[in-house]
Amino acid sequence: MKHLTPKNLMLCLMGSLIYCIAFNTFIVPAHMYSSGFVGISQLVAGGLASVFHIRMNLQPIVYFCLDVPLFLIGLKILGKASIAFTFLIVLVETLFMNFIPIPDHMVLDNVFAMAVVGGCLEGIGTSITFRGFGSSGGTDLLGMMLTEKYRKLSVGRVNLAVNACVYLFAGLRYSLQTAVYSLVAEAFASIMIDRYHMQNNLVTVNVISEHNEAFIQFINVKLDRGATVIDAKGAWSGKPCKVVVAVLSEYELGLLEKEAETIDPAAFIFSNPRTSVFGEFEKRLSA
Repeated sequence: MKHLTPKNLMLCLMGSLIYCIAFNTFIVPAHMYSSGFVGISQLVAGGLASVFHIRMNLQPIVYFCLDVPLFLIGLKILGKASIAFTFLIVLVETLFMNFIPIPDHMVLDNVFAMAVVGGCLEGIGTSITFRGFGSSGGTDLLGMMLTEKYRKLSVGRVNLAVNACVYLFAGLRYSLQTAVYSLVAEAFASIMIDRYHMQNNLVTVNVISEHNEAFIQFINVKLDRGATVIDAKGAWSGKPCKVVVAVLSEYELGLLEKEAETIDPAAFIFSNPRTSVFGEFEKRLSA
């Protein structure tokens, strides 16, 4: 479990706490629905409470129970280490959702403001969890398992399909306004994730160094990325050199730059932001 470090664990705990504060303080009091398995657990818990006249908050329990089958299936597909880390995060989020108090009334004047603030905080919390190499289970876990088996699928498509069902059902079961404001919250959450989740932002990195092999080794082994070596010549010096070219995320670029201080402080590294990639490139959920 190489990612289960104290730093990553703290990031995951912090991200989960922020997400759950946003959910209990802004989403629930405004009668909105979150995305993924959290939203499904809200719908299921609401249905159970209505049918059996239960007054206690069932949502955290339902959320945890929905994730359990995924943990069992995921053991074979994703491995014990990945599932154990995800299980820990889901357990923590379940406890946070259960113990963080839910206000009796909205803390802001209108539902739109609640959706914006709640969505932004949920997105920031999720991004921090990703930065700690964590996942809150649910549709993320389902997406990772399905993409392992069906390569044409993506985690994003699985999330989109599940969320569409959640908001469609919420709109039909309750009101169109409920679905619309829930979508507003989800939109702002997505904006925050795209803004702060550094694995979403790709860059083309070029490295010129007398220690090219060490950089290639780091990119191939530590970052688990491929690289291309191009023969070149310095325009000023006229000396032949090699350029190591790789496509990395912004997060991985930070790791490379940090490692360069050890490998070769005199290395020349430059990058092109907003790289678009078509073809065989693994987009990673964490960090």
